[in-house]
Amino acid sequence: MTSSRELPRRILCGLAPLLLLAGLCAAVPRLVAQEINATVTVNMDQLNAAGRAELEGFADEVQRYLSSTRWTTDEWEGDKVPMSVTIFLLSSSGGGDYGARIAVGSSRTIYGSTSTSPMLRALDNNWTFRYVRGQPLVQDPGRYDPLTGLLDFYAYLALGFDLDSYGERGGSAMFERAMLVAQRAQVGGYDGWSANGAPGEYTRYGLVRELTDGRFGAIRSFIFNYHFKGLDALAANRAAAHNALDSSLNALVRAVDALGAPSVILRVMNDAKSEEYAAVYGAMPDAAERKVWQKLIYIDGAHASVYNRAQGGR
Repeated sequence: MTSSRELPRRILCGLAPLLLLAGLCAAVPRLVAQEINATVTVNMDQLNAAGRAELEGFADEVQRYLSSTRWTTDEWEGDKVPMSVTIFLLSSSGGGDYGARIAVGSSRTIYGSTSTSPMLRALDNNWTFRYVRGQPLVQDPGRYDPLTGLLDFYAYLALGFDLDSYGERGGSAMFERAMLVAQRAQVGGYDGWSANGAPGEYTRYGLVRELTDGRFGAIRSFIFNYHFKGLDALAANRAAAHNALDSSLNALVRAVDALGAPSVILRVMNDAKSEEYAAVYGAMPDAAERKVWQKLIYIDGAHASVYNRAQGGR
């Protein structure tokens, strides 16, 4: 390892194999900590008074579940992953069955900065589950539960994206766990887990299928190169970081060319990061010469207005 940057110890302890620091892991004391710091908001505007009463304490219970469950088998030392969850309750049967949509986001700290970088942004419109007031949420990895199963799925995704940003494809184990959740849900015939979907359309299964498919490995490599070699290096060597950012963007353009079809991973990344891309790449003194705006619009046409505004307000 050539960088003197101080990394979260979860990276040093085997979750980013390219660092090859197993000896250091054995030498440092291990402090057990849960991996996620969740913030949960529940919107019940569309429910009647009885439905809202039945969900008293629900937000706190979901937050406790996400923040206190042990999600990995490794010791997680360092910052927890900030995860925001907003649940919009849409319907209630009056017997404990609910229809909802859920918005999930996560982020990670940029080294040498007080800023954070958004990692995951997903809006999931098809969620049905059963909840009984006062019922504690308990993880059961051996079966799919419509309530905790979806929370598990997004927790694994948040952790996987975080780990991918510190070690090349470092989140693979988390994405494999998310795939197991998806497969159990499919076998059970639960809503929202269909393998069908238009190319590039957001579906749970479509996203995790790409994250566990080697054909999309170059997009996952971009996550590491952009964050670790680019954003995290800005504080130490801005010129080298800009070169790394430019190289990672060029590689992503080539990856999109090679795929020749829309990607769900790319859509999720672009939804989370378009404003950041505009700010980061727009700050490069030779952005025009590097043709970063054309490249960004090529990989993320859905947010072309963001890039056009950033480069001059067209």
